[in-house]
Amino acid sequence: MENDSEEELSRNEQEAIAWAARRANASEWNASDEKAFRYWLEASPTNVEAYQNAQRTLEIMSEPKLFKSGEILQLKGLAQYPSQTNKPHRYWIPSLLSIAAAIVLIVFLRPNTNHSFQTAVAERQQFTLPDGTTVELDAQSKIEYDFNDKKREVKLLAGAAVFDIAADERPFQARALDLVINDIGTIFSVRLRSNLGESYGSASAVEVAVAEGIVDVLSKENSQESPVRLTEGQQTVFAGGDPAPLIQDLRSNAFATWRESRLRYHGSPLGEVLGDLQRNYTGKIVLTDPSLAKLEVTGTLRINKLRETISLLEDILPIHVREFSAERLIIDKRL
Repeated sequence: MENDSEEELSRNEQEAIAWAARRANASEWNASDEKAFRYWLEASPTNVEAYQNAQRTLEIMSEPKLFKSGEILQLKGLAQYPSQTNKPHRYWIPSLLSIAAAIVLIVFLRPNTNHSFQTAVAERQQFTLPDGTTVELDAQSKIEYDFNDKKREVKLLAGAAVFDIAADERPFQARALDLVINDIGTIFSVRLRSNLGESYGSASAVEVAVAEGIVDVLSKENSQESPVRLTEGQQTVFAGGDPAPLIQDLRSNAFATWRESRLRYHGSPLGEVLGDLQRNYTGKIVLTDPSLAKLEVTGTLRINKLRETISLLEDILPIHVREFSAERLIIDKRL
């Protein structure tokens, strides 16, 4: 029985390393992979622990995201649904994976980790940080994280993210532009509001909303002010260093609606709306008249149905779509 237990532990570790390595390569990961991974993760508490150790291990290794396609194919042989892993695996990925397995068995300290995750156009994906925190990223979004023995820090560089914070003795801090968001056990979202034509990662405002728990939000431009505290069901928007942003109650089912391919607007400039649509469109959106960007939009738009959404905007605003193709969307002022 003792030998069986040791064999089972070894198999969990191998599978965990395989999953961690594959998830580090965004180009080799898709929705079905994520579903299979979640199924495996929830199959056993030991899988969760083994996966967290594997993630920490891979962070130690130089450039863990740069695996070759051949190695990824071999990793797929290890990372499968639990029903397909009844028999112990008798083989190892050469070089990198065998080294990783050896490290997993001896590394239990938290290494300093500083890496990033990002999504492509029209792609939404969930990632797991080394502490077990999950982060769901909107289309064309990017985060960097820096973890060590004393802190957990994440920076949102573009787009939007939902954080489901894992319990840990270390404080968790999220940053966006000049904002510092201190978590007090919660699920919260951060969204950078960018207008059409702004460079990657630029934004004019930051929206913070809380689904569960509490966060304290502080602007570094107004570091002498007391932090803004948000509780469950509240949101606020920081723009232009405003020292006293308005705290609002979230409307029903209004938390991070981009996860359902919907975005709600209330008096938002058309430039911001088109900026959101651009992250979900592989072509280029062009406003021929810059003044159109200031037109106000109120309503709920489907960001995964671009033609339908543009047609709706054309009905309610003085705009005219001159061209709409896979390469470009040109919008004129209606005469």
